[in-house]
Amino acid sequence: MSKYKQVKVNLRPEDYDAIDREAKASEISMAELFRQAVGVGIPDRRDRNLDDTRLALLYELKKIGTNINQIARYVNTNKAIDRAALDALVGIERELKEIYRDRANRKR
Repeated sequence: MSKYKQVKVNLRPEDYDAIDREAKASEISMAELFRQAVGVGIPDRRDRNLDDTRLALLYELKKIGTNINQIARYVNTNKAIDRAALDALVGIERELKEIYRDRANRKR
C-alpha cells in the first residue's frame, strides 16, 4: 500500500487544458504543479537535481560577488574607476540580469 494519498478533482475542460498547458510549459507533471500551488511536495530525484542547480547558481553568484569585491578594492585604492573596471561592472550587471530573467522564466 502506498504511503501517499490521492486527491481527485473535477475540472471544466477549459480549466484542465489551461493547467495542462502550464504544466507542460514548466516541464513538470500536473500533479507537481498542483503540489507547488498548495505549497507541498513529494521529495524525489528531481528535488536533488534542483538542489544541485541551486548550488551551481550559488557558486556562480559567489564568483560574481568576488569580482565585485576586487573591483571595489581597485576603485578604493586608486580613488578612480577606469574603463576596464567600468566594463567589468557592466558585464557583471548583464550576467545578473540574465540570471534574473532565467529564474523569472522558470517560474512561469
